Amino acid sequence: MTTSPDIHLRPAREADYPVVQNLSGYYIYDFTEYLGWSCPESGRFAGCDEMFAEWQAGRNYPFLIMVGGGLAGFAAVGIDVAQREFYIQEFFLLRKFRRQGIGRAVAYRLFDQFAGQWRVELLMANIPARGFWPAVIQGYIGGGALQTGEHESPWGRMQAFRFTRHVPERFTFADISPLRDDELELCLVQSSPSDPSRSRLPAYSFQMRVGGAHAGDISLRVGNTHNIVMYGGHTGYSVEQAFRGQHFAERASRLLFPLAQSHGLTAMWITTNPDNVASRRTCERLGARLVEIVPLPEDNDQYAEGDREKCRYRVDLD
Repeated sequence: MTTSPDIHLRPAREADYPVVQNLSGYYIYDFTEYLGWSCPESGRFAGCDEMFAEWQAGRNYPFLIMVGGGLAGFAAVGIDVAQREFYIQEFFLLRKFRRQGIGRAVAYRLFDQFAGQWRVELLMANIPARGFWPAVIQGYIGGGALQTGEHESPWGRMQAFRFTRHVPERFTFADISPLRDDELELCLVQSSPSDPSRSRLPAYSFQMRVGGAHAGDISLRVGNTHNIVMYGGHTGYSVEQAFRGQHFAERASRLLFPLAQSHGLTAMWITTNPDNVASRRTCERLGARLVEIVPLPEDNDQYAEGDREKCRYRVDLD
């Protein structure tokens, strides 16, 4: 009788950067078997430049793959803004962990975290990948539509697979008691189910109350879609005029972090207009990182409301 390995996908943080750099050498070395690359004079293989650059900028999602509590590899999910899709940026599993279903389990967990259009590309010369990825994707989407294509790249001919991971219809909301921070209380007003037909994520809506009075509102959208991570953000808040200047938006946001984590979110995005000084200061007090200021697409709902740009702030949930 065999037991299933204990597989954990752990978000890679700043302290893990050198660990992934070291692992990437083994990853690049593996490609020499299929691409005929020579060993560098230094004796050290290096690569994954795009992944590391986006990691430092805060634009992608790097993960460490842990099996049985030990390090087994790494993976990264990228965000293609132009194509409005997520993609497997890098995916590496140490040889001792292959052919055991671990890679498939890790891929499924990556797909589960991001709803919307997906792209997986592989080098045609990489024979194991040509057997692995089509089977994994077909197993994941079942009877779903799968688009395939080929194109040239600086490293050789590539094969691309595109599919849709829909927003799940079923979602289990947490049984929430009022969340408190001294005199601030968040009271659940509504739990909104997902709407796959509109790519709407499930969401919680809370009222901020101070001394029994309505002080503001805050929401939490659970999950990741392209629109949420790029333009909409996971949370939105407003504070009534009489209660401003007391950091209630910051304190309410912090109260939502554990709830977001409990639903599997590894990072939260907060977006705001560049001229919204109060909201930007809230993000800074939360320790959120300003990743970039992006233009809104013309077909975005917020564009129709008059907005043209969004500041993208990221909070990694440890």
